Amino acid sequence: MTIARIIRQSVAKRTLCCLFVVFLCLPFSIVAQTTSATTKRELTRVLFVLDASGSMLSRWGKESKWETAQRVLANLSDSLSKIPNVETALRVYGHQHLLIEKNCDDTKLEVPFAKNNGAAIRKKLYQLRPQGITPIALSLEQAANDFPYTPARNTIILITDGAESCFRDPCEAAYQLQLRGISLKPLLVGIDLPDEARESYECIGKLFNSKSDIQFKDHLERAIYRALATATLQVELLDDKGKPTQTDLNMSFYDAQTGYCLKNYYHTLDKKGHPDSIDIDPTPVYNIVVHTIPPVHLDSVEILPYQNNIIQIPTPQGFLDFQLTGADIQSNIKNKIKCIVKGGEYDQIVNVQTFNTIEKYLVGRYDVEILTLPRILLRNIEIAPNKTTTIPVPTPGILSLSKSDPTWGGIFIFENGWKVKKLYELKDDLKLENIALQPGKYRLIYRAKKAKSMHLTVDKEFEILSGQTLSLTL
Repeated sequence: MTIARIIRQSVAKRTLCCLFVVFLCLPFSIVAQTTSATTKRELTRVLFVLDASGSMLSRWGKESKWETAQRVLANLSDSLSKIPNVETALRVYGHQHLLIEKNCDDTKLEVPFAKNNGAAIRKKLYQLRPQGITPIALSLEQAANDFPYTPARNTIILITDGAESCFRDPCEAAYQLQLRGISLKPLLVGIDLPDEARESYECIGKLFNSKSDIQFKDHLERAIYRALATATLQVELLDDKGKPTQTDLNMSFYDAQTGYCLKNYYHTLDKKGHPDSIDIDPTPVYNIVVHTIPPVHLDSVEILPYQNNIIQIPTPQGFLDFQLTGADIQSNIKNKIKCIVKGGEYDQIVNVQTFNTIEKYLVGRYDVEILTLPRILLRNIEIAPNKTTTIPVPTPGILSLSKSDPTWGGIFIFENGWKVKKLYELKDDLKLENIALQPGKYRLIYRAKKAKSMHLTVDKEFEILSGQTLSLTL
């Protein structure tokens, strides 16, 4: 069956598909559904990187590995020429130098990218003869320059029967390709690869390892199918009732293998309240991060080709409001008071919020540390769905200190009537200090810098009232 026929049948059948794939992502489960979709085909470029090292001459059934690869790739290249908006090219390695030369620069783009390239690739394949070693990493690096700079979806299909010969790292080469946007995930078709070679390719991309010539044809067809596949995606952000009403959140799509961020979108609902569909490359496996507070992660998401994929992610949210109560104070001091919100599995800081602001958080319980003097610790603050949790805090007062001479000193409180706790160290070089303090009684303990006796230490009690300024001269 030709590639063109495979794709036509897949498109014809996609309206009958309704598959459900369940991903378990602690602490909640995610359901990925697929339904039918019609996708617009963009220009797709497929670069075949073919092994022509000496080992390809070894027998494999009724013919050599090279003869199998030569025959199958030639026929499939002919089929690809019949598919609109597809360009193909051929890079070969290990064919220009003898094995005994151990030439690690033996790689060449033999057929540049063009449409209807089947005849050119077939002709070149039957002109080549395997003889050298296997410089895979260099071939991948050079492949970056094989793709034209005009926009397209670019994919590499690597065909090989062995591991890297030149003490270089194919994983790093593949990673650099992805950083340049050349290929989101190279596809590999192995020709009876040994175990150690298979393990070395896990970092590069999807591997199809063939044990027979018949299986090789099937695997190469599958790799091409994946390379050409299109898909769309709807992300349903669910509220506490399981309805896809949440929106206007940023979503990042990462390659699950390399960790590289591939796409960023702000979630949107259409006029009917349905999540917007995006075109997405089904080749990579994705890790998705929804940037709520705290973020929601969904890992190892596989996109089914030629379909509209629906992924559901619970993101129920409520609101947290920090309010200063009582008389107002200087705005510059009010804006300096920060509220640290902690939550999640490891009680990490998830946000820093200021007073008189309202922000969204995932439904749950959080610990709050308000950086007033003294600090206020609140535990197990509940954020309920679509509701606002308001935390009132008394407006601080201001202690205004005037110092005629440089002074050592600090502000203290007595906890439980006997334990001394230091809250603030005076700035000895400042003649005037304004310090925001919560309402209550404090102790100011200080000594002039020039005083040479500890007996000259002053211990003074004072009281701060909400929203008022207390002036003291030292």
